[in-house]
Amino acid sequence: MRRTTYTILFVMGFAVVSALSLELAEDYLNFEWTVYEANVMNNYTSSGDPHQGYTQSHPCDWVDSIGVTITGMPYHYGGKDAIEQWNDDYENGGKGPGAHSIHYAPDPPSSLSWAAGIDCSGFVGRCWELPETAMPNCGCSYLTSISSEVTGQQVQPGDVFIASVHARLCYARIEDDRYNQYVEAAEAVAVVNLEVISIKNS
Repeated sequence: MRRTTYTILFVMGFAVVSALSLELAEDYLNFEWTVYEANVMNNYTSSGDPHQGYTQSHPCDWVDSIGVTITGMPYHYGGKDAIEQWNDDYENGGKGPGAHSIHYAPDPPSSLSWAAGIDCSGFVGRCWELPETAMPNCGCSYLTSISSEVTGQQVQPGDVFIASVHARLCYARIEDDRYNQYVEAAEAVAVVNLEVISIKNS
C-alpha cells in the first residue's frame, strides 16, 4: 500500500452508495486470476500498432508472469468489465489481461475488442451499480454530472474522489480522519489496489 499526498480538486458524493458499494470494491480488490500464456501471446500483433494488440514496444503487463496468480482485476483503459464479464472475456473468450491508454483507439474503441479489465471510472460505476445503459459513457465527467460536491472532510466511504481526471472510491477514513483510504483502478499500478491519500481541503 502506497502513501502519497495529493491536492483534492473536488470530491463528489452519490446518494445511492451503500455498504454494498464497498463490498463490490472488495470483490475487485481481492479478485484472483491466473496469467495464461494463450491470453497474453494470442493478443500480440505483428503490425506494431498498439491499438490492435500488445506489441514489443507496448507489451502486456503480465508477459513475465505466465502461470502466476494475480490479486486484483487488471487495469484496462476504457474497460468496464463486471466480474462476470471478465470471466466471459478472459477465461472463456481468450482476451488479453488489461491494456493501457496507448492501446486505446476511441473511434472505434478497438482496445475493448481484444482486452479485458476495468479502468478508474468503470470501477466506480460498477461499485455504484450504475445501469448497463450508463456504463459505456461512464467516465469522470459522467460521474461528476450525477453527483454533488462535498469537501475532503465530508467525504464518506462509498463517495468518489476525482482529481486530475482520475476517479477513486473512498474506502475508509483512518488516522484520526487525517487520511482517507481509497480503492482505485490505476494505470500506473496495473491492478485494482488500495491507496492512502492525505486530506488537504477542509
